[in-house]
Amino acid sequence: MNYWIGVATLTGIYMIAILGVSILTGFTGLFSMGHAGFMAIGAYTSALVTKTFNLPVLAGVAAGMAAALAVGLLIGYPTLKLKGDYFVIATLGIGEVTKLLIENLPDLTGGARGLTDVPHGTTFPLVFLFLAVIIWGLRNFLISKQGRNCIAVREEELAAASIGANVAYYKMMAMGI
Repeated sequence: MNYWIGVATLTGIYMIAILGVSILTGFTGLFSMGHAGFMAIGAYTSALVTKTFNLPVLAGVAAGMAAALAVGLLIGYPTLKLKGDYFVIATLGIGEVTKLLIENLPDLTGGARGLTDVPHGTTFPLVFLFLAVIIWGLRNFLISKQGRNCIAVREEELAAASIGANVAYYKMMAMGI
């Protein structure tokens, strides 16, 4: 039974990552190949914070979310000016750079083998609770004015801009989410 609970826990974690991609790709129309890199940044930050500073798992999760958000916004600013295939190539490069940094900083990240001795604390109920809260929050986001503007950006950037939507702002918001 523990095996299936582990599988369900990992499935919930990947569903959370997919929800972020769905906002960026499905509702804003930006196809990103670097989302795994942002997930890795958050995961490594969370693991390093809990391992190094002996903090609870929730503090590590908050630190990982903040790190992924900061890197996403920092990288999103210059890359969102690119259109079409150029944006996809830039985000692919971001994912590859993240992978190379993880592999070539073994003292910090454990290299290709990953981190060891990371404290356990993620449970299926905790992941399920996070997943439910995130689904609820994203549902509310999509029916809000900001969500409708993200959908307008996906449909036609020029038309969204002509009705007063700040296209760059909504793209950055989707990248941050």
